[in-house]
Amino acid sequence: MCRTKLSYLIALLFLFTCQNVLSFELYLVRHFEKMNGKNDPELTREGQIRAESLAKMLGQTSIEKVYSTNYNRTKQSAMPTSEAKGLPVQIYNPRELESFAKTLLARKESALVLGHSNTTPALIDLLGGKAKKIDESDYGELFILHIEAENVSQSNITVIIP
Repeated sequence: MCRTKLSYLIALLFLFTCQNVLSFELYLVRHFEKMNGKNDPELTREGQIRAESLAKMLGQTSIEKVYSTNYNRTKQSAMPTSEAKGLPVQIYNPRELESFAKTLLARKESALVLGHSNTTPALIDLLGGKAKKIDESDYGELFILHIEAENVSQSNITVIIP
């Protein structure tokens, strides 16, 4: 009886340890080129092409979730990846970044997160990465956070327009 309980406890400890060392990636990007003059603008043709390029870049990744704020430009930037992966776009509140960051870290799932020039750097900081200021005219920088246990490594690449 004691031996069975001990074996059970060792198995649980092993599973718990394995779950805590799992690594995952978070792909964060500001929405792509948007039209001017509207309150909730849509993407320009250039922005749509860049969104399609992102989907191709992320084609071989193990993304399990796609998140976006509830604005046309972010949802449209997320849509090609969402469709390619067969995943719905899940909406998050950009005014609750601290809570959203905690959720992303707790879920330990690889995800794409579309945001804005002010929210993307703030979210990167909250997730343990090193953010940089994104100018209002900057589009296409993809921030990749590789998270393993408490360690965060980061790389940045540009989503190009072919």
